[in-house]
Order: sequence, then C-alpha cells, then structure tokens
Amino acid sequence: MQAVAGAPEEACLLVYAGRLAPEKNLGLLVDTLALLEDEAPGSYRRLMVGEGGSRRELEGECSRLVPGTVCFLGHLPGRQTLAGLLASADAFLHPNPREPFGLAPLEAMASGLPLVAPDCGGVTSFADPGNAWLVAPAPEAFAAAVREIQRGGEVVTARRERAHRTAQRYDWGQVTAAYFNLYDELCASVSRPCREPRIAPAFYSTAGNRLGWELQ
Repeated sequence: MQAVAGAPEEACLLVYAGRLAPEKNLGLLVDTLALLEDEAPGSYRRLMVGEGGSRRELEGECSRLVPGTVCFLGHLPGRQTLAGLLASADAFLHPNPREPFGLAPLEAMASGLPLVAPDCGGVTSFADPGNAWLVAPAPEAFAAAVREIQRGGEVVTARRERAHRTAQRYDWGQVTAAYFNLYDELCASVSRPCREPRIAPAFYSTAGNRLGWELQ
C-alpha cells in the first residue's frame, strides 16, 4: 500500500469502509477526527473507502473541519486490495449504532485491525469488549478508544488476536456449512410425524397434513 499523500510517517491511520450514506452516522467520524486533531495536530489521517450520496457533503465537511486529513478512495477493486489496506492501518472506526450486522467491521477484525464501534446494534453479535473497543457512539468515547489503541501494549495485542479468531468463525465455508446443517435439521423436523400440541389450536392450516401432523 502506498503512503497517503501528505501524511507524516508517524500519523495514526484510521479507516472506514462502507456506503457513504446518511444512515451510516458518518458525522461521528468527522467529529472524532476533529477532536483528535485539535489535541494533536497532524497526528491523524483517515481513509474513507466507498461511495454514496453523502460523499460530496462529507468532503465539504472534512475540508472545513479537518482540512488535509481525510482521503476519499471510492470503491476499491478486489477484496485483496481492501484487505491490504486494512492490514496497513491502525484502527477501523465503525460509526453506525443501528447496523443490522456489519460485514466491514468483521473484515477489519479478520485483517487484525483494531475495531472501534458502538456498543449497540448488529455489530455486537460478533464484537465484544474482549475483541474490540465497544463504546458509546459519541466523539469523546471514540477518540478515547483510538488513543488507547495508539498506546499499544498487551491489551491491544490480546484483543487483536481474539478478533482474528472471532473472524475465522465467520469464514464463508463455515457459515455456508452451518446454513446447510440448519436446512437439514428443519427438513428432518417436518418430515417425521408430529403429535398434536397439548392445547388444541383454534383452526388447522390446510398445510397440516403435508407437514406430517396426525390430525384427528
């Protein structure tokens, strides 16, 4: 990965990858970077990966509040390109507290990149205080997490290692196999005869006999 133009070698490199849309709560990223830059000017840079209807607005806001610190990369060609970028950064900031799941944060964990995310939403289905930095979706909390990651140490190393192990459990091969196993279990459950429920239902669906229920 090439160095970001104008970024000092010691600058902390923060990454976001995803759609640039209002529902992603991207203003939190700008406010967090503004807070960090106010404390240590020139010490942070952010890469924004992705496209969306909010890009022009975000570019204007970044130019006004944190000029010269944010690089918009648009869509990156190929998964390996993104993986290489993530592996070269210092932290991944995921600002959306209402994300249904969060594939990009999981990819960051798979690349060994420390994850800072809200302590709510779908990301908490795989991220926890043991493998990520889950904090309130506020600039002060996100900035504090970034500072902790910058300091490094055993805590950061341990969380990164646990994050990588967590991401391995979501390998596409394992996820696909789990779905097929679930389908097999569901098919088996409706193919064998089932007894009537203890409390008689108010009516029976016409599909009842096809599902193997012993209607009397």
